[in-house]
Amino acid sequence: MSTQALLDKITASKAEAITAIEAEAQATVASINKATATEVAAIEQAAKAAAEKSAAQVERATLAKARQAGKLTVQTARREAFDAIMVAAEAEAATGKVQQWSDAKADLEMTLSHQLG
Repeated sequence: MSTQALLDKITASKAEAITAIEAEAQATVASINKATATEVAAIEQAAKAAAEKSAAQVERATLAKARQAGKLTVQTARREAFDAIMVAAEAEAATGKVQQWSDAKADLEMTLSHQLG
């Protein structure tokens, strides 16, 4: 074999080796990119689920606070109404209208018992 033929064979072998190495490197890069994309998608999905869960917790807490505030407002209104009735009753009692108030209450109770009974 001549020197030129030997050089041509080495050059061809070198070119084949380079092509094989490049193909293997490209396949490895593609595999890494695919794995990275899968991992990023999983992380994004987990982050989205955590954000949704957190938002739901905040919403439940806000609704609970609003519900509690509403109940407190109703309770306060009832107490104020009761207090107003008691003040009015005390004022009437102080002016001597106790008998009239008692008679009106008895009449109301009688009317209600007839309607219910």
